[in-house]
Amino acid sequence: MELGATKAVLDMASSETIQTMLDLVCGQVQKAVQPIIHKWDTTGSTLITEGTTDRKWRPVINFIAAGEGGAVLLRVVDVQHRKATATAIAKLWEEVIREIGVHRVNAICTDNAGVNKRAARILARRSDPDIAKISWLPCAAHTLSLPMKGIANLQSVANHVKRAKMMVRFIKNHHRTVALYARCSLEETKTLIMPTEVRFASTYQMLERLQIDGGSLMKRWTKGGGKSIGAQGS
Repeated sequence: MELGATKAVLDMASSETIQTMLDLVCGQVQKAVQPIIHKWDTTGSTLITEGTTDRKWRPVINFIAAGEGGAVLLRVVDVQHRKATATAIAKLWEEVIREIGVHRVNAICTDNAGVNKRAARILARRSDPDIAKISWLPCAAHTLSLPMKGIANLQSVANHVKRAKMMVRFIKNHHRTVALYARCSLEETKTLIMPTEVRFASTYQMLERLQIDGGSLMKRWTKGGGKSIGAQGS
C-alpha cells in the first residue's frame, strides 16, 4: 500500500463558512465592548491615533477610544494611498469622530508630529462648534521621550550608547555569550534590549540592564568564560 493512500484528507471550510464564523466573532466582540462604549455617553472618551505599519509593511493609522471602563480599538485605516497632509488627516479625524458620536469625544491624543499639530489647528477652525471645541492633547510618553532623545545625542553620552550597543549586539549574536549572560543576570525575567527608533527611553533601559548585570557578567568573564568564548568564535 502506498503511503499516499493512507493519508487523511482534510476538507477545507468554504468561504461562506469562514465568513459566517467571522461574522459570529465580530458580533461577540461588539457585544463585549458595548458596556464600555455606553459609558462614553456620560463621561466621554479620548480618541487616540497612532501611525504604524501592518504585517505587510503598509502604513496604517489605528484609532482607539479610551474612557471610563477601558479602551476600544475602533478602526484601522489603510493610508497607503491617502494623502498625508494636515487637511487630509483632519478630515479623517472628523470622520472617525462623527462615526463614534461627537458628544462622546472629549479630546484627541496624538504624538507631537508637526502634521498632527497642523491638523489639530484645522479641526479647531471647523464651523461646527461641537467639532471645534474638541481639544488636542500631545502624547505624554512621546513628549517625555523627546528630551531623552536630545540627551542621548550629546557627544559625551552618544559614545557610551555606541559602546553599549556593540556589547549588546555581540552578546545577543553568540549562543555562548547569551547563555553566559543568562547565568549572570540578577533578574531572570529581564534580558538585554536594543534601542528602538521611536522609543527613546529604550536607550536608557539598555544602559540600565548592562549596569545592573555588568559586574556579575565581568566576574564570570574573567574567570575563564571570556577566553573560552573567544576561542569558540561565533
